[in-house]
Formats: sequence, structure tokens, C-alpha cells
Amino acid sequence: MSERRINLGLPPTDEVVLEDGAAERRLTLDPQRVDPSAVGLASFTEAPEPPAPFENEDGSVTVPLAFPVTYRTRVQGQPEQVHELHELTLKRPKARHLRQLAGIQDDVVASLKLIEAISGQPAPVIDELDGADLERITEATDRFFGRSRPTGRSGSGSSRGPSGSAPRS
Repeated sequence: MSERRINLGLPPTDEVVLEDGAAERRLTLDPQRVDPSAVGLASFTEAPEPPAPFENEDGSVTVPLAFPVTYRTRVQGQPEQVHELHELTLKRPKARHLRQLAGIQDDVVASLKLIEAISGQPAPVIDELDGADLERITEATDRFFGRSRPTGRSGSGSSRGPSGSAPRS
């Protein structure tokens, strides 16, 4: 994973240092354009290129995560456990999963609900997914529906009939 740090220095200086491994670039800032309260260290992490999603024998799709999700669980009477989710496996959706989307007007909320339902992960874990990973997961759900994606507006999200064939005109 590549990390870029912008060191604004303490106290404020007129120099920004960009470090990327062994390379270092120094830039001079225009004091008229730099907010003196913007001091400290900002760190930006670039997304690594994760392996491509893959289909499993049972038709489910596994999506490796570029940014693993760390979460904690606690069972009564036992110590808290820390888990790290490195991939998300999406089962093939069933009608019951799509029924849960009925009445949801927001496409994003409908997609998140579907991901929760077919991954078996609770909402707090799904809520911690990085945006880049969420985009890849959403694209993986498209595999289940051809070109159409289920949304809260359409109810079914697919132009196919219940038997999987295209509806007759």
C-alpha cells in the first residue's frame, strides 16, 4: 500500500514534503494561499489493486477487499473478539432477499440492504466498507441480474420472469 504524507510542519512553514517510499519532493507554498491553522500531518492512503472478484462453484461471488474491515464482537460472558474481514462472499439472491427491498425508494439504501442480506454480514460491518470496495461489491451484485440492478423503485430489479427467462410480450 502506498502512503503519501503532506507534512505542513509545526509550527507552520512554507514547505510541503511529499514522501512516497524513497522519493521525496519539496514544494514551496504561497503564504497568501495557505491557512496558518492548517498545520500538522495529513496522510492519504492509495488503494492497492486487490485481486478480481471470482465466482465460486455454488454460484456465489467472492470480492477481495482492498481495505479490510475490522470489527469487534462480544458474546455474553466471554472476552471481546476482534475480526478482520478481507473478502466478502455474496450468495445468489433469492426472491426473499429482493422482497426485503420493496418500498425502498433510495437506490443506495436498497443496494446496501441487498449486500447485507446476501453476504450474511450485519449492517454495522457493511457500513464500514470503503467506498472503492463498495463499488466493486455493487458491480459484483450486477452479475446476478445481468445488466439490470435491483433497486427500491422497481421492486424486482430484473427484466427476467420468475423462471429466469425473458417475459413474453
